[in-house]
Amino acid sequence: MKRFFIKMLVVGVVVAATVMVVACGGNSGKGKRSKDKKNISREVLISVRMDDYKYGYVNENGEVAIKGKFSYAGDFKEGLAAVCDFESGKAGYIDKEGKWAIAPQYNSANEFSEGLAAVNAGAKETGKWGFIDKTGKMVVAFQYDNVRDFSEGLAAVEINGKYGFIDKTGKVVIEPQYYMVGSFSEGLADVKLSENDNYGYVNKTGKYVIEPQYKYASSFSNGLAPAEINDKWGFIDKTGKMVIAPQFDYAFAFSGSAALVVVDDKAGFIDRTGKYTITPRFTGYGTPREGMTTVCENGKWGYVDSTGKLAIELQFDEAGFFSNGYVYVEKGDVRGIIDKTGKYIWKQKKKDKDYSDIENNETVEADVKPDCAPAE
Repeated sequence: MKRFFIKMLVVGVVVAATVMVVACGGNSGKGKRSKDKKNISREVLISVRMDDYKYGYVNENGEVAIKGKFSYAGDFKEGLAAVCDFESGKAGYIDKEGKWAIAPQYNSANEFSEGLAAVNAGAKETGKWGFIDKTGKMVVAFQYDNVRDFSEGLAAVEINGKYGFIDKTGKVVIEPQYYMVGSFSEGLADVKLSENDNYGYVNKTGKYVIEPQYKYASSFSNGLAPAEINDKWGFIDKTGKMVIAPQFDYAFAFSGSAALVVVDDKAGFIDRTGKYTITPRFTGYGTPREGMTTVCENGKWGYVDSTGKLAIELQFDEAGFFSNGYVYVEKGDVRGIIDKTGKYIWKQKKKDKDYSDIENNETVEADVKPDCAPAE
């Protein structure tokens, strides 16, 4: 639907449109275990892949909160996490105790957003999508070919090859008529009527606020949106005025006060005036998450923060996306989880096994996303 991507994607990391799930091990080679599971912190739970490729969760102290038993495990959003049951291959939702809040029954399930989650009842290519609430009640019946998560009270839905928008009751607010759409952000959504048309922006009534004129466009963030015209990307304001001249080969939405831009296959960062905070130099980069962007140079990964400064030095062989303030990384023979300062909260040597109570299953493919993982 829109051009979101990671260049030089790290090997061994599972990717989904809504979630980044990564592998990890234990702490200090042996892993932390609480004698009383009921008393360990569950405020922050981080999805990790155990040594047998089953996914579970650890907390911010590196303690195992939910042992590995899923073929896929998403981030906790609004108190629940979408997971794939290892045995049945179906998706459902668990609470922070690891108990099924909504039994595994779907072929694909997205994370909750604004109280509702998109679920698919059939094969990804042919199955229909609908929305459920946190009790598992079907709020919007299975009927759509594709959907996006709710954003600002509306969700984009596709039916018969056209996209429109519905509200949380399932009522059609903007009739399906578009070839491509983005989600609403700051009151506007980028839309494209046909394959050969340009992108413009509509408000929540479907009225054009910015007339179609851009080859590609993306969501507004902090009052600005990246848009492409004459094969170069720049940034527009909510009147459609180009406030940062088109000069980039690609551009991401602002994350804080900085935006990731690409020139000649190298990524750099600019501020809201268009001035570089980091001139293009990175050959690898990922979509910004939680104010942190993973970047790579000379085979080493680090992180740039929302001010456009290199916050965590280039040092990792593999690096994922931040989620709930933490991220999985690998460096030499060490793997672990770091916070936004670069401090390890959990690490171990790769050769060590720290989950001895979990049966090893070598038949599971580490780098293959299960069928019930969130939709792309």
